[in-house]
Amino acid sequence: MHIIEKYKGAEPQKLEKWFKQNFPTAPFSLLRKLLRKGAIRVNGKRVKDDYLLQKNDEIKMPEIENKEKEKTV
Repeated sequence: MHIIEKYKGAEPQKLEKWFKQNFPTAPFSLLRKLLRKGAIRVNGKRVKDDYLLQKNDEIKMPEIENKEKEKTV
């Protein structure tokens, strides 16, 4: 399943920074893999991790599970 989100920031922001803010527990290697396979698209086009998001850019990507590792004490 894909999620579609519009970038609402006033200033341009790199895709990798947006990814880290929205998916803090997901590893950066996952972002690189999804970009390499073309699973993350902005405005319907393949992009690289250094792409600058502009206001109202449409981000389409597969759903990512936010699993927190449970700490055993």
